[in-house]
Order: sequence, then structure tokens, then C-alpha cells
Amino acid sequence: MAPGADPSVIDQAEQIASSVTFAAKEDPEIADQDLHLLRNGRFLQRRPSTRSGSFSAPMPLRMQPGISNPGPVIELDNMRGELEISASSDGQNVVIAVNSGRSFSHDFGAHFAFGGGVSGAPPFRGDPSVAYGASGTFYFSVVDQPPNDLDGIGISVSSPPSNGKEFVFLTNAFTCPAPAGGGTCVDQPHIAADRTNTATGGDQVYAVLRNLQNFAIPMIVCSQNGGAFWGAPVVIGQGDLPRISVAPDGFVYVTFRQGANIMVSKFNQCSAAGGFSLQPGFPQLVDTVPNEGLMCPLPGLDRCLSGNTMSSHMLAADDTNPSHLYVAFAGYSGPNPNVDHLGNANIIVRDSPDGGTNWRSRQIINTAVAAPRFMPWVCAVNSTAFVTWYDRRAATPAGATNDLTDYYLAGISIPAQQTGSMLNVTLLPARGQPLCQSRSAVRWGCSGRCQLARRRSDRGRFRELFKAAAARRTVPHTRHHRPGFGATVRL
Repeated sequence: MAPGADPSVIDQAEQIASSVTFAAKEDPEIADQDLHLLRNGRFLQRRPSTRSGSFSAPMPLRMQPGISNPGPVIELDNMRGELEISASSDGQNVVIAVNSGRSFSHDFGAHFAFGGGVSGAPPFRGDPSVAYGASGTFYFSVVDQPPNDLDGIGISVSSPPSNGKEFVFLTNAFTCPAPAGGGTCVDQPHIAADRTNTATGGDQVYAVLRNLQNFAIPMIVCSQNGGAFWGAPVVIGQGDLPRISVAPDGFVYVTFRQGANIMVSKFNQCSAAGGFSLQPGFPQLVDTVPNEGLMCPLPGLDRCLSGNTMSSHMLAADDTNPSHLYVAFAGYSGPNPNVDHLGNANIIVRDSPDGGTNWRSRQIINTAVAAPRFMPWVCAVNSTAFVTWYDRRAATPAGATNDLTDYYLAGISIPAQQTGSMLNVTLLPARGQPLCQSRSAVRWGCSGRCQLARRRSDRGRFRELFKAAAARRTVPHTRHHRPGFGATVRL
């Protein structure tokens, strides 16, 4: 209050505030989170609300010093195993896909509801993936088994106003003859959709896969009409374990392993006039990660370097400069003096200023504490690369049990090479996972109850928590603001 002002003004203000009523009450949990942000000075500036009550376009990221607490962790019932998550560009609608089905949220992840089982051509073989396109459509994929002894990548869609609540099966993006002795010829497909550029027929959607008929030839397929029709598969390069990302300018990047080498391939848009194809000069070498086998075995993992990779290469394109790329991975850095059978590993980020042709020197993003680290993932927001990873620093000191695995988040700005503070997303060492309790502790190498990262654990258990924590981006809303996370992150 201004000096010398009438003290009765305070009473008038209190009377006005107490008499205000609203047509709808704020969710108590969301209100508590907003109050928490206000008390800690982290509530982000909001845009003026619109009279229609609709959401306006996202504002640029307003990063605060360090990394803010992502808020309370929500446990989803029976939602375990090979998780992926994607969100709308404003962050309001969220879809989480797992082997057992899907969950969705229409309130920025404050609450989730079960959306049903997986959809495709049964029987389903798992490996779900989810993406979000420029049209506002969510895309869901799963390894399925169409008729005529085929295996495939089943594609389902959820368009507005469903927004992830219900999915309708469309078709298979890729099929191959099912192996006579069982199993599948398709493994670990990942899908991505262009959030910025559309084709005449609709969204541009992409899928990459491990081709189990030939481990050395990963494939990519694309659709330029929202997943209704898919073109012929295109070879990514010689290698395995492809992961995909679409840049804001429409170029498609796929990272994959070629022995100890981390490679990147670059493709033009699916709707390009000359056809969808690998760009000249690619694949390019990003880095080399030797001695990865010395990172195994890892307590809590049922498979270590068996259909997965502990280095877990992933690429993200800068949202403000699509030619600026980041690749994150884990690199073995020597034996650990505290744990005989486990090695130290660092979480490394390299960046390219020219769309993947040249890569600048390594930047280590974790603090200098000796520990096994594995399975990082990365996204980019406002020219900052945010990386998450599993970290076992709590399990390495003398006398510690070996069932202590945490999940960390950190951000780095390159070429400024400014690393922010790390955040332990799990807050406390993760113990007592129900899934691990039902297993043999001896089999998984745990001295007690341990957090279990399952078969496709290269996707990471918390990769979308990472996105929610990292992309502290202002999402204007007429009532409140939630962190926005406009990209798919794989958990």
C-alpha cells in the first residue's frame, strides 16, 4: 500500500476478495501445486486469458536458475512395462502407452484415467510407442500379428475431441512374414510425428524398427496422410537399435548403433517432391562407445545388452534452431573402486551446429561422482538439452546395499557449455517396486528389493517424467499454468 494511504482500503480489498465467486472451482491438487510454485517464486508469467476459455499458443520457455521440482509423482495402476508417453503441444492432453494398455490425461497430467487395452491386429506382442502430430492427433503403435502369418506395426489414432481417450485402429505401417519357429520379425518400433509441417493428405508420421530378419538393416517407413497409408521401407543404415526424432524444419533424424559407433541418418520430409530418401553424406558418425559390456551386469536389470543398450543413444533437435542437434549417451569411463563388478559411466552430450554433418566435442553432464549410469534420454527446449538417466551413486559407497537406483535430470546449454544443477527425480533411492518384489532377488542380482528396469529398459522407466520436469515452459491457460512438454519422450 502506498505511504499515507487510507488504512480502510485494506478492509475494502478484503471484502471484495471474500465476495468473489466462480462458476467452477479449481482442482485442489492443482491449486496446491500452484501455491507451492508461488511460495517458491517459480510460478511462470502467464498470458492474458481469452474470453472463449480456449488455450492460446505456448509462450517461450522461461527457465529459472537450476531445475525446479517437477511436482508430485503420480503412480498409475497396472501401468508397467515398456512405457512411452506423448503430450499435446500445449501440454493439456497426455497419453501414456504400455504393454497392458493406455492411460490419458486432459488436465496437464494432474489426473490420469485408463483408456483401454492396446489396439491393432491381435495377438499383440507389445513394444508400444506413441506420438502427436500437427493436426492434434495422437498416434499409437504396437507390434501386432495381422492375418496370413504376418507380423506388423499396428497404427491407431485418437483425434480431437477424443484427445487420447479412445483410439481407432487404422492399418499396419509395416508387415513381414512371421518366423516359423515363433517370435516376431519386428522389434522395438518407435514412431514420431511432425508437429509443425503437414502434407496435403494430413500429418506426416514415421516409424523405425529393428528388422529381426536382418539385424544389420534397421528400417524406416513414413505416411503423409495421417497414418492411413504407408510407403515402402527405406534402409536407415547398417546397424541396430534405431531411435527417431523429427526437427521443426521437417527433417527426420534417426540415431542407431553400428557396433561401438553411434551413427545418425538424416531424411527429408515424407512429402518431399523427390520422394522420401536418405540425405547425401549420411549416415554420419557421432561418437564411439567402447567397452559397453563392462557396464554389465547391473542389479535390477533382467537383461543387460540383450536386445538393448546401456549407452542408450538418443537425438533431439533444438526447438529454436532446427539445424542444431543434440545426442546424449552413456559412456564407460573405467572401473569402480567401490563395486568390483560395475564400472563408472558418464552421461555425455554432443551437439551438431549444421544438421548432423559435424559434431562438437563431448560435454559430460553429470557431476564427478563415481557411479554406474545408464540409459539416458534427451529433449531440447529453448536451446537447452535436458537429459535424464539412471544413476547408481547411492549404491556404490561402502556398506550400501546394491538395490539403490535413482533417476536424474540435468540440462546443458551448448555452445555456452553451461550446465545447470542436477535433479534427483526419484527424490529418494527407489526401493520396493512391486514388480521387483515378485521376482527372485538373486536372479536380478539384487541384495534386496530393487527397482527393475525391464526388457526394453533402454527406453527408460521415467523418460516422460523427464519431459515434464525439464520443459518448464509457460503454457497459457485461463485458469492456471502447467509445465508444457511438446514432444514424445520414451520411458
